[in-house]
Amino acid sequence: MLPADDRPSTSPIRIDGVERWAADATAAAGRARVVVGGLETSAEMAEAAQLVKRVWRSQDTSALEANLLRALEHTGNFVAGAFEGSESAGDGTPEGRAAPAGRRSLVGLSVGFLTATPEHGLHSHITCTAPGRGDAGLGTALKLYQR
Repeated sequence: MLPADDRPSTSPIRIDGVERWAADATAAAGRARVVVGGLETSAEMAEAAQLVKRVWRSQDTSALEANLLRALEHTGNFVAGAFEGSESAGDGTPEGRAAPAGRRSLVGLSVGFLTATPEHGLHSHITCTAPGRGDAGLGTALKLYQR
């Protein structure tokens, strides 16, 4: 057993400013006229994998398939998207998340995975926006949501 001073802390990690960061992310999503949130369904994961392929137009992204995105999400890692469509509230809030499928589209994606040590937090692996949407503030909204 490790001496008491060498044992990892089991105390909850306190993150200052979370409320401010959440408000900043919501405001950025509203300005970009999207809803930002975690991807949850297999259809969303498949759409995300296709978005990455469209953006990079390379076989090098084949490792970021829908099943890997699902595994990352299922194990507590960061897999989030920016959606636009008729359900988007326009203020960045998730009211439209329960709307019928097919009426909204994924226009941005951000994926990160947790590091082995809490002080290093999250490795931001990839963030992308749909072609033609690079100047809409989507990247900013996704990165602020990632905080």
